[in-house]
Amino acid sequence: EEIFIFGAGHVGKALARIASAGGFRVTVWDERSEYANEENIPWANTIACPIDDLFHSPEYAGLIHESSYVVVVTRGHSLDSGVMQRLEGRGAAYIGVIGSRGKIAFVDKQLKEQGTSEAFQRSTYRPIGLPIGAETPEEIAVSILAEIIAVKRGANVTALREAK
Repeated sequence: EEIFIFGAGHVGKALARIASAGGFRVTVWDERSEYANEENIPWANTIACPIDDLFHSPEYAGLIHESSYVVVVTRGHSLDSGVMQRLEGRGAAYIGVIGSRGKIAFVDKQLKEQGTSEAFQRSTYRPIGLPIGAETPEEIAVSILAEIIAVKRGANVTALREAK
């Protein structure tokens, strides 16, 4: 099982660490080479920079597939929508994007303008993570990984998200 993390900031880095400890093969992408490197994220099996390498390089062909778990936690709204647009049609088991309601609305608007289908948008998890009241990057990473494990194990994620 593999988790793809788009964004190597605080949350992406924390998620890479706990996902690796949880037995996932971890691939991390960030457009900033000072973040996407082995010194910053030693738990990743693969680190990619720039994004075109991950989506167009023969080395990574078919890397994202129906048993992949994908998390979008980049540093900006436009980057999130750019990554999400590239993910449509990839058939991952889980695609989630972090953000407030405002950020999610912005990303949805951009995706619609770029021609991304509403069905794809509805199939994604947003905002990602189970509602555990997480505040720190590590707590947010735990909430994200808990949601991914719930999807992986066939739990009722809707009920878990609605429980408070």
